[in-house]
Amino acid sequence: MIYRDFQDLKLSALGMGAMRLSVIDGDDSKIDEAAAKEMVAYAMEQGVNY
Repeated sequence: MIYRDFQDLKLSALGMGAMRLSVIDGDDSKIDEAAAKEMVAYAMEQGVNY
């Protein structure tokens, strides 16, 4: 992972976009929370912190 200095932090060059989280039955108002948690956990394990 590539990191950039920002103030006193090292931020990952890539960020975790959350605009298109998994939804239930194609309904954008029903986020699949289990799938979203899995996606965020994976991103963080890979070094994404932005």
